Amino acid sequence: MKLSTIFKFLIIIAILIFVLYYFTGFEFLPSKFNLSGFDSLTNKLNELLTNFKKELSRIKELMTDLVETLKQELFGIKKLYDLVKDIITPHSEESNSDFISARILRVIDGDSIVVEIKGKSYEVRYIGIDAPEISDLDKPAEFMAEEALEKNKELVSGKIVKLEKDVSETDKYDRLLRYVYMEDVMINAELVRLGYAYAKSYPPDVKYDDLLLKCQREAKENKLGLWSQNQ
Repeated sequence: MKLSTIFKFLIIIAILIFVLYYFTGFEFLPSKFNLSGFDSLTNKLNELLTNFKKELSRIKELMTDLVETLKQELFGIKKLYDLVKDIITPHSEESNSDFISARILRVIDGDSIVVEIKGKSYEVRYIGIDAPEISDLDKPAEFMAEEALEKNKELVSGKIVKLEKDVSETDKYDRLLRYVYMEDVMINAELVRLGYAYAKSYPPDVKYDDLLLKCQREAKENKLGLWSQNQ
């Protein structure tokens, strides 16, 4: 046998001895040689494998908890973002268009309504008009107040309308200030034209003042509604 082959064989034996010593401490080499050392090695390997499985299971549990925590945190962040977005720009659709669709929830009186926009309700005050006040605890209803309320209901109740903004977003009562359209008809102007409301300028929201004054002249000439009495 060549010397180099013997040398390689000895190296392999040395490596095996080192491995056995590392894992068993030569417990498999008692005073009399037997195979008990290999049983010890097998037991240690099984123990290592069992511990490894336990660690994997623990890591899996930690990862699951981490994922759930991240989901909750992301959900909280999204809710906070939506809240801030609603506070800062509650009607963000209007930034891309002069008009926004809304569903009528309730008609309050002759010049104000409650609408739903993207799942949220808002009170809307018609721009450029002033309808008679309905009765409250302090004073009776003004002339044509009930008629104006009923006409407003007839025109918009339960329908989908379009809202147009002028300059101001809200009034001092935090109501949206809008021109309201049913198809191609501006409800603000229609109520004035039929004599259920007065044309009234509220600067800086004066975009359709001329149109509303024209409608008022028409109602006055025809003695409709509010103009049916001597003025």
